[in-house]
Amino acid sequence: MRRERTIPLGVVTLGVVSFLTDAMDEGQARAYLSDLSEEENRATAIGIYGFVTGLVYFPASLIAGALWTIGPAWTFAFAIGTSVAALALFLTVSGRSKETSERRLKGYQLD
Repeated sequence: MRRERTIPLGVVTLGVVSFLTDAMDEGQARAYLSDLSEEENRATAIGIYGFVTGLVYFPASLIAGALWTIGPAWTFAFAIGTSVAALALFLTVSGRSKETSERRLKGYQLD
């Protein structure tokens, strides 16, 4: 008797949710990038964004794969560590950029 292989509903649901959140995030990032760039340089800016994103994702995948061969816990521990480091960097930089933005906005009149 031949047994058919089926994909569990949870895996399909997780895949759909992951796809939707990635699509929303990517669209939002490109829309924001389009707003920041000048009209004649918009395609170049989006292309550079894609290039840099790919450069970051490739070594991240290699590191995650190497850590997974040691053990899945190492991969998640590394992800947590880099997330905490990124949060610390963001909090450090965002405070400085807020002060700079407020100084720049003082010269502008809002109508």
